[in-house]
Amino acid sequence: MVRSPRRAGQNVRRMALQRRSKAVYWWLAALGLAIAPLMLQTAIADFAKASKRSVWLPPPLYVCAYGLFLTGSAVSIWHGKKFWQQANRADRGAQAEEDIAQLLQPLVAEGWRFEYNLPLQNRLGDADIVCFSPKKRVYVIDVKSHQGEVHFDGNRLYRQMGKQTYGFEKDFLRQCMKQAFQVKRQLRVRYVTAVLAFSQASVKTRHGKLRGVYVVRRSRLVKLLQQLG
Repeated sequence: MVRSPRRAGQNVRRMALQRRSKAVYWWLAALGLAIAPLMLQTAIADFAKASKRSVWLPPPLYVCAYGLFLTGSAVSIWHGKKFWQQANRADRGAQAEEDIAQLLQPLVAEGWRFEYNLPLQNRLGDADIVCFSPKKRVYVIDVKSHQGEVHFDGNRLYRQMGKQTYGFEKDFLRQCMKQAFQVKRQLRVRYVTAVLAFSQASVKTRHGKLRGVYVVRRSRLVKLLQQLG
C-alpha cells in the first residue's frame, strides 16, 4: 500500500508558522516606530552639534511627529496580535486533523487507505482527509476544531456555548459538499461521500445526512465509516 506523501495537518501547521512570522514582523515594526522619535531627536541634536547652530522645531510639529509614530506603533501591535491569534487557531485546526488521523489508524489494518491535505482546484484549498475503503468507496472528511454543541436549524449548522448561540463563520455543509464534488472530479470516481467531523464539539443533530453531508463527533467517526463500508 502506498502511503500518503503528505502528513495530516502539515499544511495548516505551515500556515500557522507563516502567520507567526507575520506577527513578529509587525511587532518589530511596532518597536521600530516606538523608538523612532528618540532616534529622530538624537539625529537633530547631532546635526545641531555638528553644524554648531541650534535647530528649533515648533512644539506642534514635535507633537504631531510623536503622535504619528506612536499611532503607527499601536496599529502594528494590533496587526501582530491578530496574526498571532490566527496562528493559534491554525495550530488548533492542525492538532484536530492530527488527532483524527491518529483515530483512523486502526482502519488501515482493515484495508482502508488515507490521503491527507489533498490539493483541490477551483480555489477550494485542500481536502483534510480523503478515505478509500476496502469496498472501493471514497470519502472526504472535513475536520473542524470548534468547541461547544453543534446543532442544525433545518438549513445551517450553529453551535451553542453555554447559554450563548453562535453561527459558524462559513456554511460548512456547503463547503464540504463542494470539496466532495471536486475530489470526485479530480480522482475521476463515480461518487464521493462528504463527512464533516468535529474533533472537540459534541454533535446534537439527528443521525444521517444533513444536506447531503454526514455530520459526526470524533467518537462516532470510525463507527460511521465502518457502517458505510
